[in-house]
Amino acid sequence: MSVGLRHRIAATGYLLVLMTCAVVAFWPIYRDSDFVAMAIGALVAGAAVAVVGAIRRWSTLVTACVAAGAFLVLGVPLAVPGETMWRVAPTWQGFLDFLSALALSWRQLVTISVPVGSYQALLTPPYVLAFAGTLVSITVALRARMPELALVPPLAVFTMAIVLGSDTTATPLPLVVAIAALSVGWLAWMRRRRRVSRLVSLDSAHADGVRRGERSFAAARSVTVATVAVAVAVAAGVAVTTVLPTTAARTVARTTAMPPFNPRDYASPLSGFRSYLQPATAHRALFTVTGAGRLRTIRLATLDTYNGVVYSVGTQPGDSGAFARVPDTLALPDRDGDGAGRSIQTLEVSIDGLSGPWLPTFGDLQTISFGGDDPGALRDGFYYNSTTATMADIAAVRAGDSYSVTAQTTPSLTIAQLATAKPGDAALPAVSVMPDDLDDTVHRYEGDADTPGKKLSAVLLKLTQNGYISHGIGSEPTSLSGHGADRITSLLTDQPMIGDQEQYAVTAALMARRLGFPARVVLGFTVPQNSDNGSTTITGSDITAWIQVQTAKQGWVDVDPNPQVRPIPEKKPERPKQISRPQSVVDPPKDTSDRDQNPPPQSHVKQEKTDQLPLWLSILLTVLTVLGWTLSVAALVVAPFLAVIAAKWRRRRGRRSSRAGPRVRISGAWREFADSAVDHGYSPHASATRSEAAQAVGGPRSLLLASVADRSAFGRAEPTEADADQVWRAVEELRRDLDARTTRWGRLRARVSLRSLGGYRGGRTEKGSSSTGSER
Repeated sequence: MSVGLRHRIAATGYLLVLMTCAVVAFWPIYRDSDFVAMAIGALVAGAAVAVVGAIRRWSTLVTACVAAGAFLVLGVPLAVPGETMWRVAPTWQGFLDFLSALALSWRQLVTISVPVGSYQALLTPPYVLAFAGTLVSITVALRARMPELALVPPLAVFTMAIVLGSDTTATPLPLVVAIAALSVGWLAWMRRRRRVSRLVSLDSAHADGVRRGERSFAAARSVTVATVAVAVAVAAGVAVTTVLPTTAARTVARTTAMPPFNPRDYASPLSGFRSYLQPATAHRALFTVTGAGRLRTIRLATLDTYNGVVYSVGTQPGDSGAFARVPDTLALPDRDGDGAGRSIQTLEVSIDGLSGPWLPTFGDLQTISFGGDDPGALRDGFYYNSTTATMADIAAVRAGDSYSVTAQTTPSLTIAQLATAKPGDAALPAVSVMPDDLDDTVHRYEGDADTPGKKLSAVLLKLTQNGYISHGIGSEPTSLSGHGADRITSLLTDQPMIGDQEQYAVTAALMARRLGFPARVVLGFTVPQNSDNGSTTITGSDITAWIQVQTAKQGWVDVDPNPQVRPIPEKKPERPKQISRPQSVVDPPKDTSDRDQNPPPQSHVKQEKTDQLPLWLSILLTVLTVLGWTLSVAALVVAPFLAVIAAKWRRRRGRRSSRAGPRVRISGAWREFADSAVDHGYSPHASATRSEAAQAVGGPRSLLLASVADRSAFGRAEPTEADADQVWRAVEELRRDLDARTTRWGRLRARVSLRSLGGYRGGRTEKGSSSTGSER
């Protein structure tokens, strides 16, 4: 096997390993066996096209055409496996979905929750990156003049995996270390191979002797530098992440990609509670469920943000408003608690008169499939909130639509069972406005209870005992709708306490929050227990509301805080309150210290609204800021190289200066040529004479320059300034000749090389006498 063939096989295998590590970074996004099949197929196909193209010496056009054909043929089986026959033959619909996914799947991937599995055509982005990255990387390695650039595609694929990845799961450190080590190893390997190739081109016997030593030294130095660099980088990264752990969330593409569904674009579903109970809608069929089994309630929306006016679905960080597109199948979330009271159940839902974006459900979603006239539109418009297990669909849900949902039920606790509960640690939005008299009522209801669980149980029990249900419709006693702070205050102060599930659920949730329990309001329906053949029709009169409380043991649990329906007593007449006037007291002298003059903390000061800059000026300042930071970083990176170039320029200027004599200038010209040769990779040993150094470089002009320098140094005739100028012109020509022998990258490396600043500077004469310090 020839050396060239061994190198091609080794380079192909090396880059396949590196590209595999880069593609593995996509695993947290998919976590599916179809992703593994796609990755293997794309890597093998891209490598095969690249290797065959290199062996047969295809042109760029032929390679691109063959690659495009293989990419399209394998696209559907690997990237859209659900649209194939027997997992091999693509269907026409699958081919159309694959073509559209080439442009649309990138956006869809960052607006859907992970892992996505093989949902729709979302395997297309990693397929494109894996196939194209492998093809370009191996082609560059086998055919380009600068094989070091073969690193760019794997690193680009790895970067895209991070950008498109999860905003909660970090890239595993071993994978990062492996990619860094392989990248540095590739650069070291290519550098050593380039040096060996340059030494092989030397045709002198002396260079052959140098070549053997240089090979082993270059290899050892490259491996050592690579190992030390990787070790230092890994140690620094681990130390920084250990000493200064980050507390901020990862910022990736899906962090800034705003899903099209925003729950705040719709009115709070709880504000329409009474509309379901109006005579025209109370007995109208909203939807029909099949397989309800032991379900007692079906939720419509979960609300966690209260602003004193309405309870709504939050949208800020930490709220329950994180809706995202999800695949057909989800892994059940790792809920806090022991799992008691949770079971897997499947419910068939058929829409009748229900409208709005919210879809009925009953627990943590596992799978969902749509039916009806246009299931594709329902699937594309479906969004899910995994925090609150709430489903929404931006498509216009209408009569005849249906879906099947499999989910894990939420456990329920009675008010008495809450006595042993301990508060959970879920973060909820702060309540901006608390109703008046709520704190006094909580304090009065809790009595002598001494634990948070007992206090909550006592407060909710008193609420159900003192409260009465009335919707204020028809002949029912007056009961105002709404759940703002003033309405809750009225509920707590009226005698008797009259309201419905809308007010009692909000009051109970606020009371639980005051006692330290995370709580939220749930709007939904009660399930009648008169099902016919397993089917139950839900009407407007089945509307209800309850609360969810998070406990330390069972996580989120359903709690019904509503009073039982019973006769409502007559309203007690209001008695005027006796006001006892306190004795007059003399106010203490005012504190004249400057305490009141000190400004309050900045966090409590309402900041004045500043005038906004014009849009064009804001954009200009942003561009200038980014440009300034970019130039600063670039200057820091380039500064060491510029320092080396400046040092060499100063050295050359000093050697050529006319203030020195012609003999010194000629000696300096030779040293300038010798340093240039060292920077270009020629390495004569330290005791080499000028003639030996010139032979190492090769060419008659370098030998002539060595002879002129020796004659000037040891000859009796004094050279003239014209002779010195002519020697310097010859040196400039020789330096250009050295540049012509190497590549553009090699010329750049010679400009910034440090070898001449501490290496060979001249040599002994042919006669063996040592030159002076200035000669060397």
